[in-house]
Amino acid sequence: MVLNFLASFELRVNSIDGIKCSPQTHLKEDLKQAKGLLRLTYVLLGWFFLGLGLLGSFLPILPTTPFLLLAIFFFSKSSKKWHGWILNHQIFGPPIQRWQEKHAVKSNVKVWAISVLVFSFSISIYLICELIWLTSGLLLLFAILLFFLMRLPVNDEPLASDTFMIKKKHHG
Repeated sequence: MVLNFLASFELRVNSIDGIKCSPQTHLKEDLKQAKGLLRLTYVLLGWFFLGLGLLGSFLPILPTTPFLLLAIFFFSKSSKKWHGWILNHQIFGPPIQRWQEKHAVKSNVKVWAISVLVFSFSISIYLICELIWLTSGLLLLFAILLFFLMRLPVNDEPLASDTFMIKKKHHG
């Protein structure tokens, strides 16, 4: 009975913050969340990887989505507030939701990532072509990253949350 009261209280608080979860989800997450120093470590790691994800959206060498996935993992273990914030974020949320629902990326994201990779590594290799060991290292890194990007599955179907938003726009 006390757990049901606490769960409904958490639901109301999170609904005010814009995070919508069922009471059962909160109870399961509360049991899985870390405590004390481990929780603080997870929060700091979440922010660290979120920062790297932000940098990755501007720097072609850093990928964005893997760092966001790491951030969401650490926030899920430490902070319901930040976990919900990043999942519902207008920019960061959709790629994470797509990966969680479809285990794939959109085709335009894959094409963009490969194009930026080729462009940035081409310029880097051109600028340092006299240093054979560094050029070789860049070529190896390029090959690894290209192999990873080429293997990413693609799915352009709308997400369940996209379908809900489309229906909501048409009906309301």
